[in-house]
Amino acid sequence: MLLFLTLVSVALVAIVPQSQAIVIYTGWERHALVGSEIRLSCSFFSWRWTSEDVTFSWSYRPDGTRDSISIFHYTGGLPYLDNKGPFRDRLEFVGNPLPTFGCSCSINCPSRPE
Repeated sequence: MLLFLTLVSVALVAIVPQSQAIVIYTGWERHALVGSEIRLSCSFFSWRWTSEDVTFSWSYRPDGTRDSISIFHYTGGLPYLDNKGPFRDRLEFVGNPLPTFGCSCSINCPSRPE
């Protein structure tokens, strides 16, 4: 019976296409001094080739709220930085997803409530 289940499992693995997962590494929480610069690091790994159409988004959720604010978006090889929200004019794209497998951004001069 065990041999039969093993053969069925091998047959199913051969039939079902493999998924293309991307493993993402990023910190959950960051701390910074007021007026300093903080880097929001993000890197990823994939066993498969990653196209230029890869998309990354960074969101910010202030303490005590349920809503998040989109602050950074990368798609089609171009970074789109927040120009209206709480981090306007203080965000900087710090990574290149294809050669270095990272999509990080930095925030200049964080303030107390952030």
